Amino acid sequence: MDHRGNRPPDMGLPYLTDYRATFRPDSEIAAVFRPKPYEPLIADVPRLLPATSERTVRTPEPGAAQEARVLIQIDQSRQRLSVHVDGEAVRGLESVRISTGRPGKVTRTPDGMYSPGTMAVRRQSYFASRLKKRPVYLTHAIQIVEGIFMHDASHGAMAHIGKKRSVGCVRVDRRSMPKIFRLVKQHRADTRIQIFHSSETDAPGRNLAADSNSQH
Repeated sequence: MDHRGNRPPDMGLPYLTDYRATFRPDSEIAAVFRPKPYEPLIADVPRLLPATSERTVRTPEPGAAQEARVLIQIDQSRQRLSVHVDGEAVRGLESVRISTGRPGKVTRTPDGMYSPGTMAVRRQSYFASRLKKRPVYLTHAIQIVEGIFMHDASHGAMAHIGKKRSVGCVRVDRRSMPKIFRLVKQHRADTRIQIFHSSETDAPGRNLAADSNSQH
C-alpha cells in the first residue's frame, strides 16, 4: 500500500474462497453426493385376500360388471383384453393382446369376477425367481387373486403374446399395461376384472361368458 492506502497495480487480489465463516467444504460436498431415499418398490400396503387352497373359479358378484366404473374384460379364448370406463371403451385399450395360463389345473388362469388386490410398479416374482435361480421382477403388477397377477409382458414374452403361455398370470402387451395400471390406481375401489372364455371349445368348464353377458 502507498501512503494514500492505494494498492499497487502489480499486486493481485487475494483469492476469496468463501465469505461464510462456517464454510465446511468436506461436509457440504459430501451432502451433495449422499444417497437420496427413494420410494419403496411396493406401491401400497398389500390387501389381504381370502385364503384359497386351489385356484378355483369365483362366483361373479351380482351386478358387479354394471356397477364398476372401470371394467377390465379378459377374454381367454381370443387372448384379448378390453377396458371400459363408465361403459365406454377406452381409446387404445379396446383390444389389447395378452397371454394367459397354459391349459392345466396348476397353470390355468381362473375365470371369474375380481377386485384388484396388491399393486406394485415393480415386484419380485418369487416363483419365477426360484425357477430361474435369479431375481425376476414383475412390472406394473396388479393382483387378481393369490399368486396370480396381471403385469407387463417381458421382452422375451412379447414374442408369444396372444397365446396361452404363462403359468397363470395375465401377461399384457407392455405398451398398454402402464396406462392400465395408472387407470386402476386412480379408480381402484371402482374397478372390476372380469375373466372369461368366449368360446366353449377351449373353456375348462362351464363358460362364464354367458353369465357376464359379454359378446367379446
